[in-house]
Amino acid sequence: GRYPVTNAEYRRFVQAGGYEQSKPWWSKQAIEEILRYSGGWPKGPRWWGDPQFDKATQPVVGISWYGAIAYCAWLTGHLREKGILTEQQQVRLPTRFAWELAARGSHGRAYPWGADEFDPTRANTKESQVNQTTPVHMYPDGRTPEGVWDLAGNVWEWMTNVNTHGLPLLKGGAWWNRGDHVGATARDNRIPWNGDFGVGFRVVIVPISRSEKVLISGF
Repeated sequence: GRYPVTNAEYRRFVQAGGYEQSKPWWSKQAIEEILRYSGGWPKGPRWWGDPQFDKATQPVVGISWYGAIAYCAWLTGHLREKGILTEQQQVRLPTRFAWELAARGSHGRAYPWGADEFDPTRANTKESQVNQTTPVHMYPDGRTPEGVWDLAGNVWEWMTNVNTHGLPLLKGGAWWNRGDHVGATARDNRIPWNGDFGVGFRVVIVPISRSEKVLISGF
């Protein structure tokens, strides 16, 4: 995805019945863990209604790993119905290695915009003192030479990969991180049934043969 998934985009999923447990987008494991550990079934993103995080063009946050995967499953079906995807294509979360290739490029840049030094004018980080997420199009000078936006700062992004402890990986850094803790090599992990106000995601479209559900990565 050129941008992280926004509130406006995720709202279409919710309005399509995305948070109904009976829908095929939620695995049995996802439903069981969310109910067991979250104290109930969510109706949507945790921070909708909060003016800091719920604007249409801000990246959606408060999404669990399972919620991001469910969105990908719904979007796959939706785009196939529209004739945009073939039956041999699928939407999913990026792998850590695909994400890093997008951020680092073929020459191994430290920051997505093609520099080895952090520039606070190119990303939403602690240095910005915004203290919340920003619209995904707010930092044009922070995009990669290939045209991918917001790969440093703003929100951490869920990956397909899990670490050796079974925790899904995150890439990129968030709005509360310092500039030296965001960028192409920044990574973290979270429990899969919960998401906070600094965690979002973006999607990729891949052939079915490359759409592994979970990949194990060392951390």
